[in-house]
Amino acid sequence: MALAGSIAALTLFAFGLGTGCGSKAGHPPIVRVTVTPGYVPLGDAYHTDVVLDGSGSRDQIDDPSGALPLGFAWTVEDDHATIAPSPSAQVVTVRIAGTHPVTAHLTVTDAQGDSASASAQIGVTAP
Repeated sequence: MALAGSIAALTLFAFGLGTGCGSKAGHPPIVRVTVTPGYVPLGDAYHTDVVLDGSGSRDQIDDPSGALPLGFAWTVEDDHATIAPSPSAQVVTVRIAGTHPVTAHLTVTDAQGDSASASAQIGVTAP
């Protein structure tokens, strides 16, 4: 099924989705995920680079100046997908099969050990 238009990027924001608290019982970071492009062609067979960008994530309550580092952990629900340069980078490139939509997950952990997660879907469109 062809789409009338194309979505170049999809940005998702996660607020208050804390998945754990560190020793200081701070606040979880705000997770922002941008997916570019939002779709790959049907039957793509791992040819299209999809950029997953978590660099907009912030620990705005506990570290408003952004001085402390955040930890990133990406996973993709495609057993054969590649994640480069590494699943712990702020911005990664993935390739998926293009046989069905795939969900990408990002968990961000702040310096106090508090974490939050967001997910985004990479869609499939007719070539």
